[in-house]
Amino acid sequence: MSNTLFDATLALAKVLPWNVVESSATGGATTTLIDTGFPWYITVGDTNSLPPDDYYNGGTLFFKVHTHLSKTTAIVTDWDSAPTPTFTYVAVSDAPHAGDTYAVVPRDYPRNVLRRCINQALADIGGELLYNVATTTVSDQMSFDLPSGVYNVKTIEIACSSTSPYGYIEHHHWHEVNDDIYFDEGTQPGVTGNIIRIGYQVPLSELTADTSALPDQYNMDMVVWTAAVHALRWKMGMTHNDEPWLKEKFNEALAQSMRYQNLYMKEITRKPRAHQYSVWAGREPVD
Repeated sequence: MSNTLFDATLALAKVLPWNVVESSATGGATTTLIDTGFPWYITVGDTNSLPPDDYYNGGTLFFKVHTHLSKTTAIVTDWDSAPTPTFTYVAVSDAPHAGDTYAVVPRDYPRNVLRRCINQALADIGGELLYNVATTTVSDQMSFDLPSGVYNVKTIEIACSSTSPYGYIEHHHWHEVNDDIYFDEGTQPGVTGNIIRIGYQVPLSELTADTSALPDQYNMDMVVWTAAVHALRWKMGMTHNDEPWLKEKFNEALAQSMRYQNLYMKEITRKPRAHQYSVWAGREPVD
């Protein structure tokens, strides 16, 4: 099962230097979640007390296990610690039931910031490798229009047969110019009707919904720690470096991000271009 923006956002919150509380609801409605056993207390002197009213306002609730709300989020509009610990939020599609698990993140890292940092991490890592099979050969034709949305071509493969199994063979004598593929003189396909399988890599569309899926080949730790670098950089900017310990966490996140990128970036997302370079690689086309 693919990881989603919900999974990545919650995982990011857990590696940032702030308290993520995980617990179970004891009841609620479409606009409220009640947790009479809320497990986190603030210690002041010799007294333990629940976080004060409004403490979680602007924070994020993550509905983890729930019949209808599983893996969705809501922004907290009000937190009341007494007489019953209760979160209030904009109405969702169903009420939480006793035993449904959730997590809550304080407003120190708002949901929009967490999501933005995940998307920044995905942009840093690079686009997903995709394949398009909408183009077929025309005998002795040297140029072919690229399908809409296809550019930054990495590989060209020609099917050996017009029917399955196709038996693709990689072609190494082509170049990409604007929205066309050109085969070198004397290497153009000599048959009609065989599939041209085009491998290309373009930036991911921004993930905006809890259910938006991350590409399967993206290692979650690599995404999360790369996003943590962006989140901590944002936090240091917001505090104007008044919290020097954040720099230590930033350096830790940067080291972890580099570690996971060294492990997974090259083999998963950075497929080298085939023999010929295209203008998208910053090179002139090969004539």
